[in-house]
Amino acid sequence: MKLFGFFRKDKGETPFKREKRVEKEQQPQETSSVQIKIEYQDRQPQENISFNEKEYKKALQLYDEAQRDKAYQKKLTQFFELLTQIQEAYSVINNVGSFSDDAGNALIERCAKAIELESEIREKRNYYENYVFDMSTPCKLLAMVFEKRCEYQRAATICVYAIENGYTNDGTKGGMRGRLARMIKKGNLPLTDNIKNILNL
Repeated sequence: MKLFGFFRKDKGETPFKREKRVEKEQQPQETSSVQIKIEYQDRQPQENISFNEKEYKKALQLYDEAQRDKAYQKKLTQFFELLTQIQEAYSVINNVGSFSDDAGNALIERCAKAIELESEIREKRNYYENYVFDMSTPCKLLAMVFEKRCEYQRAATICVYAIENGYTNDGTKGGMRGRLARMIKKGNLPLTDNIKNILNL
């Protein structure tokens, strides 16, 4: 009777229909985690970003002022050009190994000029764009050039300048403070009270 009942269940189902039914049943179902994620996304509240017309107009005004400030724009352009030149020059010199010749001297001058320009436009940059430059890279490269030339005192001076101005991230775990400590050790430099304070000793 069970066998008879089985045949009656499939009665009228052609082989083609049976194949389609089996194929459909074997298709993977969407996992519950995906369903939950979709439902969660659907329930996310829409973020309302308020538009502050006063701040917007102020930003436009500062932008227009910055564009009209030709002296500022000139120094800003020179600064960005120097940053590009510094990184390119260091890459070339580092591979060739000519830190003590004219190429090394030229790189030092570019780094010094970039630091000088940044100090001249820092206040205006902050006023116009509420943004200040991160001079960690130029300071780091300049310190590295002095280190390659065994001029540890000059390298330490650059590190101190960088730290005092907040440029402490040089891409290493120790940061600019670690670099300063290394220059002091390599150059057997005195630990002044200012240096101890900078190094948190």
